[in-house]
Amino acid sequence: MEMDVIENNGKCAMASTVHTFATDGSPGDQDCDRWGCQVSAMLPSEVFHVKAYFLSDGSMVTSLNGQNLTDYSPYPSDASNQVVVATMQSVGAAIESSQWSGWAPEGPSGGCPTGGDLESSWSPSPT
Repeated sequence: MEMDVIENNGKCAMASTVHTFATDGSPGDQDCDRWGCQVSAMLPSEVFHVKAYFLSDGSMVTSLNGQNLTDYSPYPSDASNQVVVATMQSVGAAIESSQWSGWAPEGPSGGCPTGGDLESSWSPSPT
């Protein structure tokens, strides 16, 4: 199981993506395979806050500046949510932060830049 709380394209757009079935699958699969079930939003230009939590049925709820992002595409199936429940009950979860090059939400068709590399990535100091 992989839960991407925030994947972002610099300061342009973000997505939260649920991956519960470790299969190749295909786009649009509600079982949230490697293609995932995703909700996305454009990022504000100022400081923003992202929060994620899980409901008892296994649904992941992500909010941006206090507004829940609910328009998943595709919407996770009950079977996908049950994987979350079973995984959390059996082994819990670990939080990891990583950076990589490749896919990013809202690419050029959404008005966000592409390109760049990990060497030019940065992270602001915590306040």
